Amino acid sequence: MKKVFLVILILIVNFKFSNAQKTPTQVVDTFPANFGKGKAYLYVITEPGYFQVNHALKKIFEKEYKGAYELVDLRALSTQTKKDNVTLYLFEMIYDNQAGYFSAGERVGPETNYSCGVKDSDGNLFRLSGFGGNYNKVITNYVKRLEAIRTANESTH
Repeated sequence: MKKVFLVILILIVNFKFSNAQKTPTQVVDTFPANFGKGKAYLYVITEPGYFQVNHALKKIFEKEYKGAYELVDLRALSTQTKKDNVTLYLFEMIYDNQAGYFSAGERVGPETNYSCGVKDSDGNLFRLSGFGGNYNKVITNYVKRLEAIRTANESTH
């Protein structure tokens, strides 16, 4: 029994360690410095099952973002045609789903925290450093800041 437990423990540690080394992107807690310089095009990723978040993305981008963008379903992302002479960025939501648990005999319900990120063509992920429980505020604040950076870079270019 002890050997089985030890083998399982070693497998879990090795799995976690090997997956931690395969990070495909560099995570930077800032905004892309060159965002808006030249022609920038933003794919806004919507995910199936997150209807309220997808609706908020649509409304907030319509209101706050004046650059070129397109809402794209995650499942259809691979079928998007490459745009010539344009720097592509991906805007995506980052979900931190917390399972419910018991604390001192009381049930604490599950919750989701949200953050936003923009990936550049090099695969670097730019995101907010913190997560928030209100996706409307998280998206609005991020998109407003992204638009300010885009506008400032566009005017200096």
